[in-house]
Order: sequence, then C-alpha cells, then structure tokens
Amino acid sequence: MSRLNKSAPLLILLVFLALLVNSFVFANPIPAPTIILDREDITFNFTYLGNGVVSVSVYGKYTMRNAGYAVITMYFPVPNETDRESVRVLVNGKEMSYGFTWDMIIWGHKYRYYTVKGPLPLITWSVMGGEEKYVVEVYYNYKFNIRNGFGETIYALGTGKYYYTYSKQCIATININLKGFNNTLLNIILDAPNQTETLVYAKLINKPIRTSIVLASNRFSSFKRDLWFMFKQINPNNYMEGYVGKIHLRIDPLLGMKYLKIHGSAAFNSGGYMFSRLELVTSENEVDLVMNIIQIKGPAAMIIKEVDYELYAPLNISETGKLNFKLIVNERILVNKTLNCTRQMQPLVEESIVQKPINNSTIPIQNQNTTTTNTQHSNNNPDESPSSTTPMIEEKTTYKRTKTISTLTLIVSAVIALILFALLISKKR
Repeated sequence: MSRLNKSAPLLILLVFLALLVNSFVFANPIPAPTIILDREDITFNFTYLGNGVVSVSVYGKYTMRNAGYAVITMYFPVPNETDRESVRVLVNGKEMSYGFTWDMIIWGHKYRYYTVKGPLPLITWSVMGGEEKYVVEVYYNYKFNIRNGFGETIYALGTGKYYYTYSKQCIATININLKGFNNTLLNIILDAPNQTETLVYAKLINKPIRTSIVLASNRFSSFKRDLWFMFKQINPNNYMEGYVGKIHLRIDPLLGMKYLKIHGSAAFNSGGYMFSRLELVTSENEVDLVMNIIQIKGPAAMIIKEVDYELYAPLNISETGKLNFKLIVNERILVNKTLNCTRQMQPLVEESIVQKPINNSTIPIQNQNTTTTNTQHSNNNPDESPSSTTPMIEEKTTYKRTKTISTLTLIVSAVIALILFALLISKKR
C-alpha cells in the first residue's frame, strides 16, 4: 500500500503528460479513421430564380494525406434539401459509389451531425488501397426558399466536432458567386450549438457578384462551427446610413505571416442597426477592412447590440515587411496604420474606437452595386473623396485586455508542481 501511495504522484504525472501530447486539428469531410487535411477549397453558386426560390450548386475539393490506413470511410454532411441525383464523389479522379445515412460510426461510437437547426443527412463512401494522398472532390445541388423576406442555408464546416487530424492549421477558401438577387442583404456567419455567432461577411447585393473569403482554424484546434448563409430582402427606402457605437479591433499574424486574422466586435446602440457591408479588400502591401452601417428608419428596440466579427486575409507584402492597414466605416477612414509584419508572435493592432453619432436624416443607403472581389477595391474608394479622409473619432485608445497565461507556461507550471508534490510525499514516506 505504501509503494502504491509513493507511486501515485508519478502516475498522475504520466497521465498528465500523456494527455498533453494528444493535440489534433480537423477539416471536412469526416474520415474514420483519421487522416490529414490542411486545406479545403469550396465554390458556391447562388442563383435567385424568382418567387422566393434560390438554386445552389456546391463544389468542394479536399487534399488529404493518409496516416497509413488501408480502408477509410468518409462522411460528408449536406443540407436536407440536397438533390441526391446531383451528387458526384471523386477520389483521385475516380468516380466513387456512395450512399446516404443519418448515422456515422467513428472509433466504434455512433454519432449524428447536429447543427443549430437539427441533424443533417450524410453522404458516405469508402476508400480502399491505403494510398498516401487523396484528392477528394464532391459535387451537389439543391434549392431553398426565401419566405417573408428571409432565407438561410448551411455548409457543414464544423466537422472538427467529430474527429481529429494531425495538422498545424486548416485553411478554407470559400468562393461565392451570386446572381439574380436585388436589394438582398447577405450575411455569412459561423455558428454552432452553445457557441457564439460570428459574422465573417456581409454585403447588400443588387447585381451579380463574385467574391471569396478565407477561414482558418485555430492552431492545433479545429473548425467546430458551421457556415451559414443568410439572405434578407430589404427595401432601401426603409433604411438610412447608420453608425457603430464602438469597434473593438485586433489583428493577429498566422502561419508565419502568410495570413492575418482580423477580429473583434462592433457594438450598436439599438437593434435597428446592421452591417450592409463587412469585407476585406486586399492588394499588394495593403489590407482594408470595409464596414458599411445602416439603420432602419423609425423606432427600433433600444438595446445594446453587439456583433462579433472574424475575417482572414492572405498576405501579399514586399520584402520590407511593411503593410498598410485601414479601417473604413461608411467611406470614412477611422484607422490608417503601417504594420510591421516581422513581429510574428504578437498582435499587430489592438484598439477600441468610438464613433460619433452622425446627422443622417437626409443620407440614403450607400450604393453598393459594384461587383467586388477580395483582391481589389473597385467601389467607394475613400481616397477619391475629400470628406473620407476625416475620421469621425470621439476617442481612440489602445485596447488592452488582460493577458492570459500562455499554454506553455501553464504546462511547465503544472509539471513542476507535480514533481515537487511527488518529492514532498517521498520525503514524508
């Protein structure tokens, strides 16, 4: 009994260290057993057909590396409305036979793919042969309805809830083509049960648009939230230019300065405010975060409304390592900074900006009819307007949050504490 007691601290330490080395990441689709996926490329084509009907075609390409398994079963969540006759699955260019199921078996356990709106059906297929690399391509089509001016649809990005993969970080590039829409506000959010909803893109659509967004998982973590496309038909005559009460802004470098994560929150003083545009516009040595705010005319719920946002930009900088960043709100430049992109392990910007209310009784909604992409600023260039160079800032202060102890510090501290505990008990014995 004494020997067991003396060994207890050492056993705890071994279990603790064993837990530390089991850190993994994710992506889509869901393979069982685990394989490696660093990147996914998905293209969405949305076409408004009229009478509230939207047609959607989806193409996804996923490059995976095998970890030595001979047989791999894959599960691919799709919307309930998916036309099963439209589905095609290719692995390394070879057409695969597939089926549909509601249940997936992962490491001997049965799961369903749950979202904030309930479970999704799954395309399933098996890959034989144990090849080192798989290029998986999936095609499917479906339709959904916009009812009473609102419609939504899902892409099941959050498959990291169900399995692990050994990857430093997963990058998802989302290409979006929209046509046939008029006076339709598109919001793209990340959302999952019991997690915070985060806006990653917003745009008022009045003509065909082709754009793209980039998403990145956390380091040594996974995508655990799904991508929701929300369409709201609005009457521009019922809205006017608005303002944001406070913007929290932080910029973090990712993957050795290959990407920037631009994230924070925007606080509005009533429920009648919303984004009519939230996107990144990038060019060589410059990244612009563009926000357009509108508010409904007339009374609105007097509540503090806070919206979390999260955007990613691939970097295109010269050898100087300098990057110009602008925050542009309703064509007004609120932040204009040159960033030193050689400091890889710390935030490049962390601020809180408070914007003055504006006299907007005669200002109409911003014209956002111009087709844009994430690589060029093709409309509402703030440098073309003399008034755009005057920031409407009441106060501008560095936003310093309490720094949390790093994971490495916690690990080292815990190990030292356990070793000291073991030595103390050994002395007592």
